[in-house]
Amino acid sequence: MIIVWKGAGILAGIIPIVTVLIFQTYIGDAPEFTGLSLLASAVPIWFLGKKWNSAPAKEFLDPKTGNLYQMKSKHSLFWISMEYWAFIVGGYGLYLYASEVLGWAGTMV
Repeated sequence: MIIVWKGAGILAGIIPIVTVLIFQTYIGDAPEFTGLSLLASAVPIWFLGKKWNSAPAKEFLDPKTGNLYQMKSKHSLFWISMEYWAFIVGGYGLYLYASEVLGWAGTMV
């Protein structure tokens, strides 16, 4: 079995879905609102990923050997750190918003 997320990295996929659903429920389902909701979801993804992935490592001492071990948690989705998903989600949101507002042809939606 291939695990595609580590730690809380699955939130990099859940946060945009929830944000889009909230925007569509309360504001409307126009494509420019979908783009804005993806841009808005990039903010918590960045801050949560940066906070969780920069946490200090925990140190453990092996009583038998006296060796010191460090354990650090990693939060990623599809092997990409959670904070970098903010650029992917935000970039796609910016593309959707700009394509609707500026009338670009060939949107990917």
